[in-house]
Amino acid sequence: MIWRGYQWITWLLAPWALLCVVVRLYKEPLYRIHWRQRFGYDYPDKVSNTLWFHAVSVGEVNLAATLIQSLNIDRPIILTTTTLTGAERARVVLGDRVIHVYAPFDLKSVVMRFIEHFKPIALYLIETELWPHWIHCCQQQEIPVMLINGRLSDRSYRRYCLIRPLTRAMLSALSCLAVQSSLIGERFLKLGAAPDRVQVMNNIKYEIPMSLSDQALGFKLRQSLGGASRPCVIAASTHPGEEIMVLEAFVQLKSRAQDPCLILAPRHPIRVDDILKLCHQFNLKSARSTTIASDQLNSIEVLIVDTLGQLCQFYTASDIAFIGGSLIEHGGHNPIEAIQASCACLSGPHVFNFEDMYEALFESGGCVRVKDAQALFQSWDHLIHTPEQQMQQVRDAQAVIRQTQGGLNQHLALIEALCSSD
Repeated sequence: MIWRGYQWITWLLAPWALLCVVVRLYKEPLYRIHWRQRFGYDYPDKVSNTLWFHAVSVGEVNLAATLIQSLNIDRPIILTTTTLTGAERARVVLGDRVIHVYAPFDLKSVVMRFIEHFKPIALYLIETELWPHWIHCCQQQEIPVMLINGRLSDRSYRRYCLIRPLTRAMLSALSCLAVQSSLIGERFLKLGAAPDRVQVMNNIKYEIPMSLSDQALGFKLRQSLGGASRPCVIAASTHPGEEIMVLEAFVQLKSRAQDPCLILAPRHPIRVDDILKLCHQFNLKSARSTTIASDQLNSIEVLIVDTLGQLCQFYTASDIAFIGGSLIEHGGHNPIEAIQASCACLSGPHVFNFEDMYEALFESGGCVRVKDAQALFQSWDHLIHTPEQQMQQVRDAQAVIRQTQGGLNQHLALIEALCSSD
């Protein structure tokens, strides 16, 4: 009854969803790439006995790539992504190792076309991707479904509580929920997951290796920016409302540090033009990362990143990283890549998307919480003028990462067990 009700709701909403797709196709030409795949058409040649991994965007693709490259299974692998940037990242890090297609919309007929075409023997969902029709169709076809590196923020938990009957039906259909912490596990249990199917494991993201090529590009970028003697800070994955606070803090920093440089990497590069206008309002010399010549970088005050999937090289070029999505109530973003690149990390107070991770970092001193532009400036100023404190903060954060490794092997064992149970 629950599944039938959900099916009727999705069909009633389908015309509105289709209108949204048409509008997006008109506004974003890149969205037209393989857009029919989202409706279950225009797939590559049929294959069978596949493993289906789903990763939303860049971060999840990096995690999936770490797993897939470590698997000792000789089966075709289908990787679906939701975003264009996730698709591009999959192409870069996995190439022909997987068959990439865009994720099907959560309509039963669309999902069944996908399943009939690729005939998966198992579905592995990365982190928080719970789509009712995907799970129900797999259940009907006796395809086991596993949640990998599962996370569930308090905000998401409260939202799932509003649709508890549907959530309970989804969770009871999962073969395994591998979650990042006991707190997350408790939330899933309260929503209806079977106790014997919830397993607490270490976070795989602590073990995603840095790209050596990105590191090399980062070192080269730092030299072009002016070398180690020029202070370089980065504000990464920022959202609307945060850039103005970052720029306010940076203007203050200019009066305290000698010729500092700010790398500003918005979460959505489509907003770069708006950020350039903001920089102009603050009388800051700024440029896009893809258009400025390397011999002009040392004269730039604000370098605006207009690409995705390359944060590693920009972190490598920086001393201190502010992780965005946290000065506003977005929930924060993952700081691990910045920590691996030996950046001292700062974050706003709103980090509910990664609460366990940030709690450990705040407690260890590996990350500093800032509440506004003034606090951000003060932390930048303090760390730039106390390099020994800056390095101690990096060491404390990296110690947290080392203490919580081991999740990769734990997940690989479960993935291979679920696959072999077919």
